[in-house]
Amino acid sequence: MQMPSLARLVLAGVVLTFHAGSANALTFTCSTIATRGTPDPMAGAFKSKFEEPRINAAGDVVFVSKPQGPPKRLYLYPGAGSPSVVATAGDVAPGGSEFSKFTDTSINDAGDLAFRGDLVTGEGVFVKPSAGSLAAAVRTTNAAPGGGFFDVFPMVSDIAASGDVAFLAIVEGGANGAYLYDSGTMTSSRLAVVGDSSGDGRQFCDFSSVDLGDSGNAVLHATTQIDCNDTLETPRDGIYEQSGGGFVSVAQFGDATPLGGTTFASFLGIPEINASDLVGFRARTAGTLNVTGLFNFDQSGPTTTLLVATGDALPGTTGFLKTIAFSHLTDGGRQAFRGRIRSGTSRFGIWIVGGTPDVVALNTSPVPTDLFGAGAAYRTIEEDFGVDRSGTKVTFSAKVHDTVAPKSKIGLFRCSGS
Repeated sequence: MQMPSLARLVLAGVVLTFHAGSANALTFTCSTIATRGTPDPMAGAFKSKFEEPRINAAGDVVFVSKPQGPPKRLYLYPGAGSPSVVATAGDVAPGGSEFSKFTDTSINDAGDLAFRGDLVTGEGVFVKPSAGSLAAAVRTTNAAPGGGFFDVFPMVSDIAASGDVAFLAIVEGGANGAYLYDSGTMTSSRLAVVGDSSGDGRQFCDFSSVDLGDSGNAVLHATTQIDCNDTLETPRDGIYEQSGGGFVSVAQFGDATPLGGTTFASFLGIPEINASDLVGFRARTAGTLNVTGLFNFDQSGPTTTLLVATGDALPGTTGFLKTIAFSHLTDGGRQAFRGRIRSGTSRFGIWIVGGTPDVVALNTSPVPTDLFGAGAAYRTIEEDFGVDRSGTKVTFSAKVHDTVAPKSKIGLFRCSGS
């Protein structure tokens, strides 16, 4: 049987961040943005779930959903003002061809949007300044810096405060890797490509993700080797952060973790970087404790801090954390995550940890009565959610058992903490 958090961490010689230096907890109030069956801005009633919701400090929310009749759409529901459709599958994309799918949505505090778009022919990275028109940052067949042509874009980072975005690219006739789109010059440049030095005597050989901070620095999840051409060498999984003109190691497979007697066994999700170049990541440990935890890395130390781990107690429930799913880093160094609870009065929820842990929503929390009946209950809170850079605005989708027909519903929610 796994020990509760404080006891097991004291035995390991570690105390969780939220047990020290606590600030006043936030209280979150939520409202409903839309439900399945309510009309979208172009009069088509929402038919499907709400995917990839993201939010900024103004409470502006972007998400993907499908109305009755038309195909999927990318929506913008501002904190104040009228909602709009950014793009619909079947629309002609900037540069030609038609959109078929939208992923990797993001919005910054200025209201600039970015997303990855699948096209009938090819794909691309697209941006929309808050006061401008939708534009292609890069597309399939565009020339890649250093040679070759962009072919596939496996992922796109959150859009930075500057309007810049980072993205991974597979390049036909050139180097695969991580690239940066500069919104000011509307040009792309290399961040790191296969064969580049990782700064620790090794080479980048493959890339899993990239995120871009407001300082302009990026964080990469990648595998490295001493020589990428050596087919007998085992690649090593790790996280790297830009520093000066190169990179520094954040964490590597087999490195010691802050929990005594444990090492990093795997890295999950997308490591993120904030405005002060703090890196937040999710990882599994191996050794004396096999847990999943959320960690912060500060290269100025360098120091790595554990914020929360499976087995820990959290507010709002009498049980212990069973799983940690998607997580997002704030500029204050806190991390928001969706988790499941074992043996508790609540079974799942969204929390923000680092300092005093805050409850955003639990399955036992009251469902807003603006579009639902009194006494409605959350059946599940979806794992993919959004939080703004301040950590005071959250958006999530949930299945709801309503008290009025139809009883089974899906809602998209916007929460504000104070």
